[in-house]
Amino acid sequence: MLSYQEKRLASKRPRSTPPISKHEFGPRPDDRLDLDSKLQVDAALLRPYAEAVTLLATLNTTVILLDKKYILKLLPSGQDIHETVAIMRLASTAIPVPHVYDYGYSGNCSFIRMEYVVGFTLDAYIRYHGRQLSTSPQVLQQIDNIVASLARLDISHNDLYPRNIIVDDYLCIISVVDWDGAAPWHNSQEYTRRVRFGTVVAECVLKDEPWLHDWDHIFRRYCPDAMECCTSWKDLRSLPWYLRRRKDPWTGFWRPDHWPGLLPWLAPERTAIH
Repeated sequence: MLSYQEKRLASKRPRSTPPISKHEFGPRPDDRLDLDSKLQVDAALLRPYAEAVTLLATLNTTVILLDKKYILKLLPSGQDIHETVAIMRLASTAIPVPHVYDYGYSGNCSFIRMEYVVGFTLDAYIRYHGRQLSTSPQVLQQIDNIVASLARLDISHNDLYPRNIIVDDYLCIISVVDWDGAAPWHNSQEYTRRVRFGTVVAECVLKDEPWLHDWDHIFRRYCPDAMECCTSWKDLRSLPWYLRRRKDPWTGFWRPDHWPGLLPWLAPERTAIH
């Protein structure tokens, strides 16, 4: 017997469509058929810790603080946790990212055990000190550096907003969190979405977070296909410099027998580094 929520979701989806992919529709529960049960790991995973405090529990995410030292993030079992961690580790070479200690699959979900970063979310900082901080030169310069660094690595965070940025008392960014929606930019929608029309969200969300569009202009500077979003190919006399395809950053560190990127018949042949 389907629950009311499952019936509602099923009624909105044509029967001929393929399975939902987070790279196509954004970070949403991929294959959670049982929407009523809570995400939980095996008890053995929590046994070494004296204290476990749940900080957040939603349909597709649970965040647990372990011994005030580690963050244990639980995600649906359909999450490709290997990809998520690989992207986090690649991003950490250029920007501050929580260190990952352990990851895998346990219980009815996937999990990441990572560093607990002490600080304030930029969202909370802005709410306390004033919205003008969202567009202050100090913040914009740091966000510009983050977007530029990720663009050079050909990856997209896909949710780069103040709620996912940790700052210290002096408004210096010390960490970027919440990477479960991240992906290679060619499998993402963040650049195109923010270049063209920002985020399509309910009016109540914009009232709660009125600064959602304050950084969209930064993404236009680094979007690989910004000109394609604004005009058609036949109208371009020459390709802009930022349309050049950079060297594939994945070769050599990606997990075996899995290459992200273009469709197999379009992608160049790749050889693993041994």
